Amino acid sequence: MKPFYILLTLLVFLSCKNKPSEKSSEKSSSKTKKTSVDEVKLYKPSQGVIAYDSIDNLDTAYSNLKAIFDKNQSVGIVAEINHSQNAINADIDLPTTKAIFFGNPNLGTPLMQANPLTGLDLPQKMVYIQDEKGKNQILYNDVDYLNQRYALDNHKNLSVIANTLKTLVEKTSGSQSFQNTSFEISKHQGIVTKTSNYNFASTLDRLMTILDKNKAIKVIATLDHQANAKKAGLELTPTHLVVFGNPKLGSPLMKTQQSLALDLPQKMLVWEDQSGQTFVSYNDIYFLKERHQIEGHDEIFKKISGALDNISSKVTE
Repeated sequence: MKPFYILLTLLVFLSCKNKPSEKSSEKSSSKTKKTSVDEVKLYKPSQGVIAYDSIDNLDTAYSNLKAIFDKNQSVGIVAEINHSQNAINADIDLPTTKAIFFGNPNLGTPLMQANPLTGLDLPQKMVYIQDEKGKNQILYNDVDYLNQRYALDNHKNLSVIANTLKTLVEKTSGSQSFQNTSFEISKHQGIVTKTSNYNFASTLDRLMTILDKNKAIKVIATLDHQANAKKAGLELTPTHLVVFGNPKLGSPLMKTQQSLALDLPQKMLVWEDQSGQTFVSYNDIYFLKERHQIEGHDEIFKKISGALDNISSKVTE
C-alpha cells in the first residue's frame, strides 16, 4: 500500500472518531499556533519533541487513539507502558505518565532501508503526561529529529509520518495548540554502537539470555523489524529491537522530566549490515540527559551507563 493511501485510510477513520462540535472546532481553530517555549510550563523543552496541550481527559484521548488503531490493520500496537504504575511498584510517586508504541512497516521499513540504525527510534511512540498541577500534554518525537539523527535526507515518508502523527493527536485529543523547539543534531549523535564477534542470531540470543537472567530488568517488548517488513512485502536486513527497563532507576528520572518517557525504557538494536556484520546499538544515557535537560541524579545516570556498557560488551565480545 502506498504511503499516500495509508495516510488517507487513517484520515478516514479519524474523521469519524471524536469529531469536535462546531463550536469546539471554531474555538480550537482560532487558537491554532506554535506556542513559545516560555508558554509551556510542564517541562523544560527537550530537543526534537513536539508537545500538544491536551484539551480532553488523557484517558479519553488515549482510548480514542487505540480505537483508531483497532480499526486500522496497517498500524499495529507494539507495546503499552504505564510508567506511573511501574513507579508505584517501585515505591516511587510519579504523576500520570504512560506511553504507547505503534508502527506501520510500510512507512518505517523504507527509513530503515536507508539507515538501519533508524530502527532504534522506531516504532513511533506517543507519551501522555499530567503534571502535579493537573496539566495534560501529549508528546512525540519530531520527525525532523529522525531526519537529522539518521541522515535520512528528507525521505518522502517523513512528511507522511509527520502529517499522520499531527492528525492523530488533534483528532483524538481535540487539541490544536502545540509547541516544538528548534534544534540541531548530528548524524548518529548519542548512539553507542559495538561490533559483535558473533552472527546476528547468536548476538540476539546472547542479549535475551543476559536480560532474562537479570532480576532487576524487565523485558517490555521485542520487535522483529525484518519480519514485519516481510509481511509488508519489503526487504530488510536482520534488525531486531529489544525494549527493557528498571523502574527503580528510570522512575526518578521521569519524575524530574516526564518527557524522558519518550526514550525510556532502554532499547538495544541488534542489526546486520549488507556485508553480514552484526552490531548492537543503544542510546547513550548521557545524551538523553542532555536531550531532556535533566539536572542531578548523577548516581543513577552512572549506574545506567555502566549497566548498558556491561550488557552490550557481554553480548558482543
